[in-house]
Amino acid sequence: MELIEQGAAGRKTAPSREALVQMVEITDDAGAVAHRIAERFGSTEHDVLASPYVWIGTENEILAAMARHEQRWGITRYVVREPALDVAENLITRLHCEGWDSRPAKPGDN
Repeated sequence: MELIEQGAAGRKTAPSREALVQMVEITDDAGAVAHRIAERFGSTEHDVLASPYVWIGTENEILAAMARHEQRWGITRYVVREPALDVAENLITRLHCEGWDSRPAKPGDN
């Protein structure tokens, strides 16, 4: 993201930012899935869940993460792999229609 910022210096409008989502998994146990991925790639569960390149969790948890990615990095567009297109379409529609923001989800919001 720093390279994008440097390249956009002096522009009137910032460039669109997008992420290539490598994995989408709807689950009630995001921590367990993130832990498994983190071990595979020598990372941490926190880093996996904070990454805009994986969507893991309940739909509401993923939507909250997407809102945080927009706030933190300005990511407003996503590219997903074909097996996840239906899930992604639903999430993106909800993100834009329901006015999601970066506030944490309340307990029981699924």
